[in-house]
Amino acid sequence: MIKQFLFGVLLLISLGPIFGQDYDQDYFRSPVNHDMRLSGSFAELRTNHFHMGIDIKSTNGRSGDKILAAAEGVISRINVDASGYGNALYIDHPNGYTTVYAHLSEFADTIANYIKSEQYRTKTFQQQLYPDSLFRVSKGDVIGKMGNTGKSFGPHLHFEIRETQSETPVNPFLFGLKPNDTRPPVFQAIKFYDSDSLGVRDALLEKKITRSSKNKYVLTDTLIKIQSDQLAIAVQVYDQMDGAYNKNGVYIMKMLIDNKVHHGYKLDKVSYEETHFINSFIDYREKQKSKRQFSNCFTHPVDQLSIYQHKSGRSGRINLVKGKPTKVKIVLQDFHGNESELSFTVMGVDKDQEKIETSGDYQLHLKDRNIIDLKNGTLIFEKETMVDNKHIRISEGVEVVDNYNLPTFVIGEKGIPLFKPYKLIIRDLAIADSLKPHFVLIECDKSNHTAHRGIWQDSSYVVQLDGLGTFQCGFDIISPTIIPINLKPKMNGVSTIKFKISDNMDPSSKKDRLRYKASIDGKWVLFEYDLKNDLIFYKIDENCPPGEHNLILTVYDNRGNTTSFSYQFSNF
Repeated sequence: MIKQFLFGVLLLISLGPIFGQDYDQDYFRSPVNHDMRLSGSFAELRTNHFHMGIDIKSTNGRSGDKILAAAEGVISRINVDASGYGNALYIDHPNGYTTVYAHLSEFADTIANYIKSEQYRTKTFQQQLYPDSLFRVSKGDVIGKMGNTGKSFGPHLHFEIRETQSETPVNPFLFGLKPNDTRPPVFQAIKFYDSDSLGVRDALLEKKITRSSKNKYVLTDTLIKIQSDQLAIAVQVYDQMDGAYNKNGVYIMKMLIDNKVHHGYKLDKVSYEETHFINSFIDYREKQKSKRQFSNCFTHPVDQLSIYQHKSGRSGRINLVKGKPTKVKIVLQDFHGNESELSFTVMGVDKDQEKIETSGDYQLHLKDRNIIDLKNGTLIFEKETMVDNKHIRISEGVEVVDNYNLPTFVIGEKGIPLFKPYKLIIRDLAIADSLKPHFVLIECDKSNHTAHRGIWQDSSYVVQLDGLGTFQCGFDIISPTIIPINLKPKMNGVSTIKFKISDNMDPSSKKDRLRYKASIDGKWVLFEYDLKNDLIFYKIDENCPPGEHNLILTVYDNRGNTTSFSYQFSNF
């Protein structure tokens, strides 16, 4: 009886936060009135970042569901943006947390009127406003409607709970905001890597994982023979919730070696300062090659994630003794306690002849500032830019562009993740002053061309880059394109004027995306920007009363190229 009591106490202590000892389960209400079904879970794996909230589905696949304040508070921030979170509200609450509501299609009327007045005052669509104590809300107040604005690819609400002071996102499930879930996480595949103290060297083999019962998984081989003294493991996994088909992230992972916890993580909170370390949390090379995501059961030296639930200094790598079997168990758990496990045995065997390193001709040391002098430029990599020591291949060439011999660079490969930007200084460029504003470094891949803007320092062009790949120098002298969608001489009964605007190159930074201004009869009017669809639109209002009108639209790119469009119409 005493043993049972002690076990119950220990269980409650270990699961305390889940059952509300640290987080008030009644403070926040759901931000929607309907049952929560999720298309995205907290800290699941996204491109170059963890997902910092939960994505709540609409009732019918369309925009318009009412969005409610999760608790009383003050609206501390309002964002209107063509990308990112789109239309978003931030509410500070007395309990020290902030809730975030993103991708809204509409704001509540009083908030919308305030935003519009600021847009007309500043003559700018994009806004980042801090209204102080202007808007106070009560728990359950309607603050907007669910939408698809910003970098969203379907109607939903992106909802976050952050620590107000640190702005660190916290898993909303900890506060009781979670849907029903009776389905255990799923194993798909496993990868084994040769490793050493500085990092992972080679992928040795990959195995499919099969389910033997509801929550038990096995490999087809009972004993995995590994040609390595030190092994690293990654698994392809996902979780699904009741009533949704989406494949979400897994809340808890633990890896046990000979029945002792050796490595693991728990996704209760992730700060924005550390989210880019997702590229050391996953097999980044595999993600780039096949789009599949394998979660590492080990850490790299550069990794600063705070999610790991193992002893400090433990890397998660497994030391193998030749001929001695080692038992491995990997346990997955979702927030509701549904659990799956995979068990197998590994054993070290003699290695084949050591491979000669041929992956690159320049070695970058993890703990050093690496400066590489090239024929046409200089590369500067700061300390801990990569996951570990790396050999990368770098080559140069020349391409004739507009009668100029301009350098090209191949710098490593896209399968290597970076955790800091590096600098490329292109030297001795004899470019006419009239062309310097149009000079650009173009990142080339199979799908698109991305323009990186740098700064001139005499005859050198200095660019900060956050990825490896193939780059060529060139000039952007092509003006943006304006295509009217629904303009006609008589706009009677039309409520919105729409244009497509586009450019020949994608900017590397959102601050360099297309800019525009529009006027009707000489007065600035508000065109909203839907960046993902290259669409701008004006909802006809009191600034365009019935009558004859002259519309002028001008679009600018980040290289000083401009296109103007004028049109006369009536709207009786």
